[in-house]
Amino acid sequence: MTAYCDWLRVYDAISGSPEVRLVCFPHAGGTASSYAPWRGRLDDRIELVSVRYPGREDRLAEPMSQCLEAMADAVTEDVVRLQTERPLPLVLLGHSMGASVAHEVAVRLRMRARAVALLIVSARLPVSSLDTGAERLSDEELAVMLGRMDPTTIEVLTHPELRELVWPSIRSDYDITCSYGGHDAPPLDIPILALGGRSDAWVDGASMVAWERATTAGFSSRLFDGDHFFLHDNPEVLALMNDFVCAQADSAPDARSPA
Repeated sequence: MTAYCDWLRVYDAISGSPEVRLVCFPHAGGTASSYAPWRGRLDDRIELVSVRYPGREDRLAEPMSQCLEAMADAVTEDVVRLQTERPLPLVLLGHSMGASVAHEVAVRLRMRARAVALLIVSARLPVSSLDTGAERLSDEELAVMLGRMDPTTIEVLTHPELRELVWPSIRSDYDITCSYGGHDAPPLDIPILALGGRSDAWVDGASMVAWERATTAGFSSRLFDGDHFFLHDNPEVLALMNDFVCAQADSAPDARSPA
């Protein structure tokens, strides 16, 4: 495992010679480590990379990001550096807030003529479908909403020491998602795979098909059993990741050229 630049954590591929790179963007309040269990469960050809948001884990001393677009700017720079030094077909995957960040990074990479083989978005609607006028939740309201999304969150937030550790990043990330207004960029010429949970109390899984309007290339969508956090510890999701991501290794053009 290597902290590559400020924003990327690269996990050594099991095979030692990866053929495709999967960059994963955590949910609001999430950490790079949330994807660590995937190492060893993904196909040996996949190099796993997690995005390291500031204000948590090994970046705990750094201030939280205040703007989703600024996060995307910073991640893009580190992805470009990694792709330049060790080019591989590139797949971006974002869950919840991470889907918006991943989409913004994809937009920036295409503006710089950098190839993205596939964008995977999970449990988050495209900006054109978001309710940007909704009133922000108070701390109490946000905690209740999180408990409905994932009952285990209640145990964490009612523990004083744990709450003190995790709440700042949750609150900060929630606020920047509320402030996110998107952009007027045209649809991407990148295939999109949209994933949703059938029991998600926050995002209607069936509504993930709205992402089809964000691409002029191929579009696919899949629904899984589970709540907002269906993505993790789900063998069916991992099987789908292996199929779709490895397909990019088999068919992607030069990783440094436009797709």
